[in-house]
Amino acid sequence: MRSSRASAVNLKQVRFPDLKVAPTVHKPYFMALPKQQEFMQSEAAENLYSGAVRAGKSRALMEKCYQEAIDNPGIRLGVFRKVRATLYETTIRTFACDVLGWPSIDDPQSGIVKRWRKSELKATLYNGSEIIFLGMDKNSKIGSLELGGAFVDEAHELEIDDWNMIQTRLSQPVVEKQR
Repeated sequence: MRSSRASAVNLKQVRFPDLKVAPTVHKPYFMALPKQQEFMQSEAAENLYSGAVRAGKSRALMEKCYQEAIDNPGIRLGVFRKVRATLYETTIRTFACDVLGWPSIDDPQSGIVKRWRKSELKATLYNGSEIIFLGMDKNSKIGSLELGGAFVDEAHELEIDDWNMIQTRLSQPVVEKQR
């Protein structure tokens, strides 16, 4: 178990040593519960984390996504929900405010995110990793997308065809193990 992810400190320091212009970033630390830690530390190709309402499922999902982006420079990760319009006030808010520590979803201040494209719902990190937020309500729009990993918030909303389409997008050649 990597206990450093569940430390008693309030901030985590992240460095990008391989970059010439690399920020040192302080982000809110996530005090994961045991079930969240188990999910976040799993190396399985597919993980399902279910639980009660307000149990921190979305937060654990976005923390895991964030860590994958940090640990795998250049990876492109997709974060999905059934309806794209629901992402902004839910999953993206969790990512921006809780994981990155932005004051608000419309006030990007994290040095770890080099560029936030609100119109595309895409965050590009300083290490070249991208996190793209996508809805499956128009799944034909992801047809040529290459991803190194996929994360689904509220998976119960998806149809089996949505899940199958997402799995076909896991083809980014940069990473050893797609998740």
